[in-house]
Amino acid sequence: MIHKRMVAEPIASFRQKAEQVGRLQEEKENLKKMERIQGILSPEDYKTFVEIIGNEAGSVERIFDPANTFLHTANNAVFDKMLESGVILTEGESQKTPGASFTDGNFPEAISFQLIYDNIAGGGKEKALNSESYPEQLGGTLAESFVQYFWENHPEKAKQYLFELAKKIPAEELAILGLSEGQEVSSFEDALKIGTFFTPRPKEGFGVTIVYDSKKKDELGIGDSKTTGLQKFFEKRSLLKGGVPISEASTILVSRSRIGEIRSKLKEHGIAGVEVRASEEMDARRIIEKVS
Repeated sequence: MIHKRMVAEPIASFRQKAEQVGRLQEEKENLKKMERIQGILSPEDYKTFVEIIGNEAGSVERIFDPANTFLHTANNAVFDKMLESGVILTEGESQKTPGASFTDGNFPEAISFQLIYDNIAGGGKEKALNSESYPEQLGGTLAESFVQYFWENHPEKAKQYLFELAKKIPAEELAILGLSEGQEVSSFEDALKIGTFFTPRPKEGFGVTIVYDSKKKDELGIGDSKTTGLQKFFEKRSLLKGGVPISEASTILVSRSRIGEIRSKLKEHGIAGVEVRASEEMDARRIIEKVS
């Protein structure tokens, strides 16, 4: 009779060897990717990229991962007001729609979308690494990545949503875009023109991204958005009375040069336990994900 241990030991050994082979293959692919990234980025940006990810082997273990999080980006001036009140407002005169808006970190293009708003909030100007500087090498601009996702995955909904959105563009502006009133959105190029038209201009200052762990969604009142537009695929909202506490955040992302400043402000307002990291980590992750 064959003892169970005699069978289990070879199986365990085989699994261990298979895992080792898998790790070696992954490390090999990461190194190849790093070679490609080095060929894309400028020498200065590549040096910064390596500093941000913390290694030259292409591992992303140390940098920010948006999975299972909710993200909210604001301009630093707005963030200062949040610190004064202690919350992200969910009601009031400044709210165009009910509740505070968050991006679902599990949305495939969460990083691209959040970086769009980080750049709009002013973060793009002073970041040590900005993936938006390499559109041709990374498969397009941030806006192109975002629109492309919907064009490929939800084409009919995207066409209808953008068609309705185009109705809000004045006729003279449509003409400048090479579009006409009532025209169907039949190409990706037209979709991008419409989407880009509604992208706000960058503000003065810098961007601050506040991150919450999805495990806290119930206590923070974060749930699905009631919108019927494309936002329903990536947007979450909180209607928590009194606002969403900054103190409940897990992480705050700002440009690397502003980390010390934000840490000091959190301390001044008695907020502890919130990790402050470089928003350039989002750019580094996007670069790794987009380089095939």
